[in-house]
Formats: sequence, structure tokens, C-alpha cells
Amino acid sequence: MKEGVPLTGATNATYAITGVQAGAAGSYSVIVTNDLGILLSSNSILTVITPYSFGTLAGLAGNSGTNDGAGSAARFYYPHGIAADSLGNVYVTEVGNEAVRKIAPDGTVSTLARLRSPQTTYSPYSGPWGVAVDSEITFTSPTLETKLSPKSRRAA
Repeated sequence: MKEGVPLTGATNATYAITGVQAGAAGSYSVIVTNDLGILLSSNSILTVITPYSFGTLAGLAGNSGTNDGAGSAARFYYPHGIAADSLGNVYVTEVGNEAVRKIAPDGTVSTLARLRSPQTTYSPYSGPWGVAVDSEITFTSPTLETKLSPKSRRAA
């Protein structure tokens, strides 16, 4: 529902808003109905800031991997968390590679920490999921919380 009004076509487990325009902004909620009753979700707010554009900061859509490098030469595998610092660096946690990566302002990607080698078995419960940046870089998973020192944050 948008602003309390049912959306046409929103009858499946997922609903995608394509061709986002300013008119798509608003308060959305989900109603789930089954034999046990009806459940209404809390509201989620979609804000559309115009003019807007979407682009790729680093990596190449449809191509996964562990490569560090500049722009589209870099590869990611299930990126999950994202945060930025005051120096313009962007930090990405990757569940698939169980790694914390840094994207410098010039688009160069480097690996700051890897929780496993790429040859070991992937576990969705051990890889870093979230990331936050203040005086340290903190990344979390369901089983750990780890901090990286400010030395890792220096601009490239």
C-alpha cells in the first residue's frame, strides 16, 4: 500500500518499483493475509531526490570475484554493508568473500580485511554484514564484531 491505498499489481511476495519518478515518493506498508488473520507492517518511507542518477562506483555488474583494482577492474561477491568516511572513502562488507573492502575517492578498490581465504567454504553466518565508520572502522556479522585501526582509512 502507498499512503494507505492498495497498489495495482502488488499481490506477490515481491514488488519492484521501476522507472522511479518523484511521484513514487511516499509512505509504503505491506499487508499479509492468510488463514490466521491479517498483519500490517510498519511504514517505510521512499524519498526520491531529483535530479537523481544511478551509476557504478566500482566493480562490474554481473561479474563477481575478489579482484582489487580501479573502477570496473575490481570485483565484489555479495556486497552487503556500506559506509563512507569524511575523507571520501567508501567501505563495503562482502558476505560472499567474507571481506571488508575500501573504495578510495579515485575509485580504486583495496581489501582491508578478509575473514577467510577464497578457497575455504563460504558460510553466510561468519562473513561481515554491516559496517560503520567513525574514528575506527567497525564491521559486524552474526558471530563477531571487529574494529580496524584508523591507519586503514588513509586516502589513497
